[in-house]
This record gives sequence, C-alpha cells and structure tokens, in this order.
Amino acid sequence: MKSYQQFCGVAKALDVLGERWTLLVVRDLLLGPRRFSDLQQSLLGITPTLLSKRLSWLTEHGVIARVQANGRAYALTERGRSIEPVVLALGSFGAEQLTTPTLGDRVDPRWAMLSLKRRYRGSPTSARLAIHFAGDSFSVVIGGSALDVRDGAPSACDATLSGQFDGWFPLLTRRATLSEQLSDGLLERSGRVNVARAFVKSIGARP
Repeated sequence: MKSYQQFCGVAKALDVLGERWTLLVVRDLLLGPRRFSDLQQSLLGITPTLLSKRLSWLTEHGVIARVQANGRAYALTERGRSIEPVVLALGSFGAEQLTTPTLGDRVDPRWAMLSLKRRYRGSPTSARLAIHFAGDSFSVVIGGSALDVRDGAPSACDATLSGQFDGWFPLLTRRATLSEQLSDGLLERSGRVNVARAFVKSIGARP
C-alpha cells in the first residue's frame, strides 16, 4: 500500500483505509463477526486474493482480528469500531443519491439495517425488537441517544417486524406508512404495537 507521506491525521487514516474495498469490509463487520465466505458473498466483485490482502492489511493495523464466532471469523477491534461514525457519515452523504435500485445494483438487508443507525432520532421508549428482513434476522434496541443493531434474532423481544425488501424499502424511504405496509400484507408484526410504532418513529419513518 502506498503512503501519502503527510503528517496529517486524515492522510494517515487514508493510508490504512483508502484502498478500494477496505471501508466496505469495515462496513460489513459493523453488525458482527463475519467469515471469509460471508464477506466474499456480500462484497460481490472482490477476488479471494484481494479480500485476503485487505483482511491481512486491516489485521496488521489493528482494525480487525480473528475470532471464534460462527467458525473462524473476522471482527472489528475497538480501534476498528471507532471508524463507525465515519462509515455512517459516508452513508448519509451517499443516501442523497439513493432513489430506487437500478439494474445491476445489489441489495443486502444488512446494509439497510446498518442505515438505521444513522437514521435514528432517539426514542422515549426503551425496547428490543426482532427484525426479519429478506430471510435474515437482526436484533434492534431502541431507547436513549443511540440505536443498537446486531446480526441474529434476540432470544426475547418486545415486538417483531418481518418482511421482504418490497415491504421495507417504501417504509424506510417514507413512501408508505407502517400501517399501510401491514394492511397490504407487505410487512408483518407481532408483539406490542406501541413498540413497533416507536421504532418506526425513531428512524424517521411514518407509523
């Protein structure tokens, strides 16, 4: 990897994170540990050789580490997790260019779930939800100043929301309300209705 050779924090960060695919590897680890095969599947277009290089580079610089989770996997270190605000800020910047997926665009439910962190506006209701989205499950905790979202369904929750991309996308883009999506059968809810509504409000969507 080439260095900018500048005595500047931004330049030093880019020395580590500025190569193609590197920040997307970090993005895909923000919800929890991932195996090599998981990363290769989500980062469609990266070769196994290049992915290995990026993982080795990030490990060498203390951004990720090998862990025993779901088999041998990679996880962000404390140093790596400190990059989250940068990734979310980039997501906010790029979201202005998101309308509907175009031909060839790949859609991943984990990216949509990660976007909840930057959408979150706070909530007076403290609760845990299970989100089932396009065949994947996530645990979401609302309440306070930050939303927590992780891979995998929680063992217990206050409410559950389920649906495919066609049900979630109009909700997240404020083109439809939660009530409309539930009524049309595009989303399903179980558990406390007030928790589901509080969650939707907390991410700037319409209940």
